Amino acid sequence: MDYITPILAAVVAVVGTLSASIYTQRSALQGKRMDFDQAQAQRKEDREIIERKAWLEQRRACYVALNRHAARISNGTLKRR
Repeated sequence: MDYITPILAAVVAVVGTLSASIYTQRSALQGKRMDFDQAQAQRKEDREIIERKAWLEQRRACYVALNRHAARISNGTLKRR
C-alpha cells in the first residue's frame, strides 16, 4: 500500500499538467477568434464608410450638374437642340 500514494500523486500531477496545457490552448484559440472577429467587424465598418463616401460624392456630383443646368436655364444660356 505504500507504493500507491506516490503513484496516485504522480497521476494527479500529470493530469493537472495536461489539463493546464489544454486550458491554455483553448484560451489562446478563443483570444485569436475574438481578434479575428474584431478585425472582420472593423474591415466591414471601413468598407461601409468607403461605400457611403462614394455614394455621397456621386450624389453631390448629381446635384452640382442639376444646379449648373438649372442656372443655365434660368439665365437663358442653355442651347436648345
